[in-house]
Amino acid sequence: KGKDETFKALVDQYNRQPNLTAKTAASKVAQAYSTPIPLSYATGIAIDLSGAKLAYEPTAGNASLTIEGKPENIIVNELDPSRLQSLKDMGFKQVTSNDATTAQPPAGADRMTMNAPFGSQLEGGEKKEFPLYTAENGQVITTPNIDQSISLKALQGLTQDGKASIILGGKKGTDEDRKNGYRVFKTQLPFWNHLYQNYNVTDHFTIAGDLYDKQGAGWPIDVVIVDGKGKSKLPLPYQQVPPILSTWEEVGQRLLHE
Repeated sequence: KGKDETFKALVDQYNRQPNLTAKTAASKVAQAYSTPIPLSYATGIAIDLSGAKLAYEPTAGNASLTIEGKPENIIVNELDPSRLQSLKDMGFKQVTSNDATTAQPPAGADRMTMNAPFGSQLEGGEKKEFPLYTAENGQVITTPNIDQSISLKALQGLTQDGKASIILGGKKGTDEDRKNGYRVFKTQLPFWNHLYQNYNVTDHFTIAGDLYDKQGAGWPIDVVIVDGKGKSKLPLPYQQVPPILSTWEEVGQRLLHE
C-alpha cells in the first residue's frame, strides 16, 4: 500500500474503535493519553522516521509514535513500570526509565518524536515547576507545563540537521483567544520564543479536539514539525495563529506530503 492508502486504512480502524472513556488514576494525574494511530503514522512519515540512524522518544508509552520507525534504531524512555516491560519486549535499541524533564537525551539522535503528558502537576498543593532552558546569563527558566519541559530537553540531543515531531496541548476559543493563549507571560511565551528561535519549525497546526476524543481527551492538540536547528522562518503562533484541522483527511494531506 502507498502511504495515503495506509493512512486511510488506519483512520478507518481508528474510527471503528470505541471511545476510551475510562481513565485510570495514573492517566488522570499524568494527563497521559495515547496518540491516535493515524497521527502516529503520519508524523512518522513527515519526519522520515524510517530513515533514522538513531531516533529518540522521551515518553514512549505504548510506542505508537514509533510505528513508522525501526525498533533497532530507536531509544525509548518511559517511567510507567508496566509500559516499560512491554517496551523491553519490543526489540528497541535501548529502553530507559529516566525523568525526561532533567535527564540528558541521547546524543546524536537525528529523529525525535514525542507526545509528552500535557499541562501542570501538583506537588505539595502547588504547581510544580520544571526546567525549560538556561538563559545566556545562566538563569534557569522554568515552566509549570511538563510537555514544554520534556520537549525542549529532548531537542537538546537533536543533530544539527535532525527532524522532530512534537505534540503539545493546543488552545481553545476564537483566533484572538488562541493568539492570547500562546503569549501568556511565564507559562507560554518563553517556550514558544525559545523553540522558534533555536529550532527550524517548518509546520505548526492545531488538530481539533473531536479527532482526539476516542483517546479520552477531547482537547485540541498542536503538532509541530522541526527540520534542523536554527531560527524558524514561520511567524510565531501568537503573531499568526496556527490553522485548525478538523478532519483526518486534512491531517493526512498536511503531514504525508510535507
